[in-house]
Amino acid sequence: MNATKELTFSLLNKFQDKGRFGSAQRHAGISLKGFISGILFSFLYFLFQLSLFIVLRSRFKTIYQANVALKIYPDSKVCPAKKKRNFWSLFIFVKEIPRRLLNPTGNFDLNERYGLDNYLFLRFLKLLISFFAILSVINIPILVPLHYFSMGDLKDSEDERYQQTFRTTSKLDKWTMSNLTQDSSNRLICHLFLSIFVVLWFHVILSTELRFVNRLGYSVLMKSKYQNILYVEGLSNELTGQNVSLEEIFQRLHPNCLDTIHFIPRNLRKVHNLEVKLNKLQNSKEQIIFEIFLEKYFKRVSIHRHLIANHKKYFLSRLKNHLLFQYKKLVFLSQFRIAYYWAKIGLHWEKSNMFSLYYPKVKLNKETSLERKYRILDKKIRKEKLIKFRINSLKLDPDIKSSPAAHRSPVTDIHMDKVFITFKSTLLSSIIGELLSYKLSTQNLKVIIGPNVKDIIWRNIFDSSPFWKSVKYFSANILRIFVIIGWILPVAFLGLISQIPNISSLIPFGKIIHFQSPFIREVAKNLIPIVTLIIIIEIVPYFFRWLSYLRGLKTGAQIEADVQNWYFVFVFIHLFLVVTISSGFSIIIERLLNNPVSIPALLANDLPKCANFFCSFVLIRGMAYAGGNLLRIKELLFELFYYKWKKCSPHVQFRRLSTSLFFQLGSIYPIFSVLGCIGIIYSVVAPIILLLCCISFSMVFFSFSYLFKYQYNKENNSETFGKLYIQALMQLYAGIYFMEFCLLGLFTLFDQYTLSSIMCVTFILTVIAHSRISKQIRSKPQRIPTLEYLSNLTPETKDQHYRESYNFDDIFSIRRDFDKIWLPRDKLGISEEEQSFLEKSYHLDFDLNMYSMDLFGDCHLDNGHLL
Repeated sequence: MNATKELTFSLLNKFQDKGRFGSAQRHAGISLKGFISGILFSFLYFLFQLSLFIVLRSRFKTIYQANVALKIYPDSKVCPAKKKRNFWSLFIFVKEIPRRLLNPTGNFDLNERYGLDNYLFLRFLKLLISFFAILSVINIPILVPLHYFSMGDLKDSEDERYQQTFRTTSKLDKWTMSNLTQDSSNRLICHLFLSIFVVLWFHVILSTELRFVNRLGYSVLMKSKYQNILYVEGLSNELTGQNVSLEEIFQRLHPNCLDTIHFIPRNLRKVHNLEVKLNKLQNSKEQIIFEIFLEKYFKRVSIHRHLIANHKKYFLSRLKNHLLFQYKKLVFLSQFRIAYYWAKIGLHWEKSNMFSLYYPKVKLNKETSLERKYRILDKKIRKEKLIKFRINSLKLDPDIKSSPAAHRSPVTDIHMDKVFITFKSTLLSSIIGELLSYKLSTQNLKVIIGPNVKDIIWRNIFDSSPFWKSVKYFSANILRIFVIIGWILPVAFLGLISQIPNISSLIPFGKIIHFQSPFIREVAKNLIPIVTLIIIIEIVPYFFRWLSYLRGLKTGAQIEADVQNWYFVFVFIHLFLVVTISSGFSIIIERLLNNPVSIPALLANDLPKCANFFCSFVLIRGMAYAGGNLLRIKELLFELFYYKWKKCSPHVQFRRLSTSLFFQLGSIYPIFSVLGCIGIIYSVVAPIILLLCCISFSMVFFSFSYLFKYQYNKENNSETFGKLYIQALMQLYAGIYFMEFCLLGLFTLFDQYTLSSIMCVTFILTVIAHSRISKQIRSKPQRIPTLEYLSNLTPETKDQHYRESYNFDDIFSIRRDFDKIWLPRDKLGISEEEQSFLEKSYHLDFDLNMYSMDLFGDCHLDNGHLL
């Protein structure tokens, strides 16, 4: 017990001076060698990822060049796989870096695969690069020499405040405001003018981008699909107190504006469940047919062995082809024959002759593997026909336009308060939808304008209980607060990691984690807390996404916007506030309760000490994100250890090729918004971070540009038409405010009250500008075009707003139309034989033009169009 007490007291004595500081503050005083070594280690790891990516990109086209494999890459007139390989072709994409950096986004094309939101995300990265590049050119040449040559001796200072707040122990700190002394306080006027320039430059870019995205959003939105559809919930309860039909209600708003009205059937949940089963059956049916084809193919090629040589002249080439074929055959047999032999032996229950009891009996199935597969195929086809019959019998008449009052019986077969309304014009749909949203905001009416039917969360649509919806809504909000507060524990764990030398001297076996080399200790001290912080921050979006779903949001676009708001709050608190000011909220609350007006002084004390940490973090985070984007290690591991050993049907291969990459921007935007805020906050305190931000965002931008050009080809169903971009721009205000708070506290500590007064005025003007811009964004409906836009419409352009009509299946069905079965063409004609037999037996529909099979059993995409 005494030994335990001594260890405990020793532990407390070691940590009592450091435990109440944020983990980022422990990087204050880090040597220049340690700072560079940590960044150098991360850069070498990034170079390793980049080198591995350059080598693998031509070998694994399904992962790194899907658009080349699909032949939708803009410059690929022929398949590059047929070209003669050249070593320098590995670096072809590097030649486009200068052009992409000079004109990274270009002009948006409505036919772009990645959609408006992804285009605006690239523009957001470009905006941050341009913003920090201009600040680097102006701030760094002025502030870095000013900080470096303010080398007064702190020991000669009469006031201990300056000694405690600005204690410089390394050359790295001399580049920041930590090197300022009371004697050099008159130089703070430069910081004032440059901070005002940062605020003005931010507002110039903000106003320009808001005008741009509003103008672009109108033009793109009016030409997009599903934008003439409204989803309205609660309309019948609010507007139909009398016996009035919905048609009459909308006729009053605008004559002849309606196209169709679709109330949601109560049995739609059953229909969706059946359609999910039908999709699985169609996939398994094609997989079985593909297995039958493969078994016949390998058997036929094994007989005609002369085909494997492939007309090679040399013995080694023929031997190589034979060995490769045997290897592919072994992979196929190991996958499918094990299940077959396992199914040959089965237990059957037989009735006893003496007693009325059943006993298990082992029975050997004498079916061949092909007979068994044909029997399973016959069973699945029969089940598929039964499910299709049940789906068709459950569907209702799509056009229900009579009065809601006539259907208010307890046995009604539709939800009278939930309806999809299609209009004849996108323009009318947007205007009427905004009128219903804003004019009836006090009533219990929910309107979704232009929902993508592929993006609808039907489980939340079907939820009709007001009590349970309220319970889930409030539970989700409470759990979010708990997540934000509860994540203090893993973030505080950074403080423990960053004190490895103290831990190793106290706990048993501490020498295991105590590095003997001073260089390694410096790298570990700089790198381990940053990597740990990155990992624990990356886990959180999954919680927030589930909580947004629990909250009852009805589309993926709404979930992305909701996750963006909450995740930004979380990342900003834990990545900046908690890491900067303290290792826990308790210390922050304690300080604020003791002195509520101490926020500027609190930031002024703690912020300069964290400059080294965030300079490292910004650059390391950018390199880690860029390297992860390019290498895509998860997909590579799946390819090597799963898909390489699994023979998938052509539809599964094509679906993986065309949808393997997608982005959930609601959890991507906040990461770079917070990094942008950190760059703004330290733009005057530690201006060197501006250059590091430019490098970091440029690397991330290059990685996303590559993915969008060579890999991304999936339609973005959760399109918000610029809403995420506007939210990300407005979130940068957090960096502006904290920069002003910090400088206000610094000016006060240096007794520069005139500068503090000017900074107070700047802060008030920033609040006024922010409130006016926010009010303009909230009061201005996003989907109603401006009067200027409407006045420029000609009769020809007005006709473009009239959209096609959507039937019942277009809106409510979640089926994939994969009734056609894909089989690869082969030189032996096995696919044609199988097609002829199955078409006669089961009336199935085949397509042999999409894939072809080589002599080794590998499928290759022939046709170059997407479904």
